[in-house]
Amino acid sequence: QKQKNNNKMSIMRENDEKLESFMAITQLNDEEVCSNILAVHNWNLEEAVNTVLGDGVNSNIGPASGVGPSLSSSSLLASPLARAPSPVAAPILQEVPLPFFLTLPVNILKLLSITFTLGLRVMGKVVRMMVPAGLRGGVGSSVRRLAALVPPPQDPAAAAQHFITNFHQTYGTRAPNFLPTSYDDALRQASQDLKLLLVYIHSPEHQDTAGFCRDTLSSPAVVEYLNESLLVWGGDIHSTDAFQLSSKLRVSTYPFIGLLSQFNSRTALLCHLEGNISPDRLLASIAQAMEDQGPRLVAARADVQDRASTRALREEQDREYSLSLAADRAREEKQVRELAEQKNLEDQSREQERALAQAQASLDVARAQEQDRVAERAREMAERRIWKAEALPEEPQPSPHTTQILVRLPNGDRQKRRFALDDKIQAIYDFVASLESLEYHKFSLATTFPKKVYGEDTLSLTIKEAGLEGGMIIIQCDDEDR
Repeated sequence: QKQKNNNKMSIMRENDEKLESFMAITQLNDEEVCSNILAVHNWNLEEAVNTVLGDGVNSNIGPASGVGPSLSSSSLLASPLARAPSPVAAPILQEVPLPFFLTLPVNILKLLSITFTLGLRVMGKVVRMMVPAGLRGGVGSSVRRLAALVPPPQDPAAAAQHFITNFHQTYGTRAPNFLPTSYDDALRQASQDLKLLLVYIHSPEHQDTAGFCRDTLSSPAVVEYLNESLLVWGGDIHSTDAFQLSSKLRVSTYPFIGLLSQFNSRTALLCHLEGNISPDRLLASIAQAMEDQGPRLVAARADVQDRASTRALREEQDREYSLSLAADRAREEKQVRELAEQKNLEDQSREQERALAQAQASLDVARAQEQDRVAERAREMAERRIWKAEALPEEPQPSPHTTQILVRLPNGDRQKRRFALDDKIQAIYDFVASLESLEYHKFSLATTFPKKVYGEDTLSLTIKEAGLEGGMIIIQCDDEDR
């Protein structure tokens, strides 16, 4: 079991070394993609490298329509890019497999360049292990200066901007409007804008590069046409993005121009030109390819416009529906508020009516009680009058032993009666109480001058003793005694 574990660990270390070498040689940065490629080739490093460099790639040409497999980053090494039929001269634009003796030198040069980079890295590691720590700084800087001779892999967007800057510094600012993005982003923008994408792969060391950039690519007619009609992306062959694209396009020489289309997530190479070609030939080839693709571009743009119109119509309908819903909701909320307010008013009205009814009922009860009280008082007063009238002695005839007393009631009524001088004041009280015009239950007797009140404590006095003979008596009452 221990021997099996040791063998497994040894195989894993060997595969890690192969993976590191493969990534350094091919300049690929995706570890998962590289592992898959090596696994397909049973971890045979030589076969995997040959596949990436183009020796083992199937060179079958795509369908005649010009629509080939996707050229996105996800299908980086899946298959070569489909090429459309050449729009111009067949010897230049037709896809013809190159003989092995022509492709071999190019691939050997690429392999030597990458191997040199890998050798410098390995040498740096060896030197760091062998040289004492105090001397590593100087040696390391020397190794780094050697390694700087080969451009390291760059970020795609940074590499594109670096190419644009170098191109302007070398050949001037009269140049196509190169997109400062990665190739994938440029292809994505072309698909979104429904435009064709022209790619230019730049090799600074090639003998035809300077003349092509100066005379053709910087030509006023070419610059104006490309900037108005196409999207343009350029990359230096030493950058990872341009190197990988050149491998997929199977570039055999430089400078390289390719015209790509992106429809329905599929990328096709419409035409390609290699070498130092003239401005007229470049424009003629591109114009012919664009003429061939014109109906597809018009159809694609019409489809996009239809989809945009449909989307705008749907959005307008959704907006109108939302507004209608909002209006209905506002109307319903208003109705609910109005119903609530109406119910509140009805509740308040019912409450007021109930309060008024209660007040009226209380008033009716009070009135009834008052009427009962008045009736009871009237009944008592009537009984008292009868009783008092019966208790009065018979009115005597005029004589020296009698006197006539005038009684003035509170309502202004005046009554006279003759009394005996020896009658008690009680007799006067009984006389007043028997009068129909008296409306009070309680009262008292008083004289006007001198003013004197004869209350209940004087009831036993005689008229003579009280000095009331021949006088006028005023009946005093309080309203509470009614």
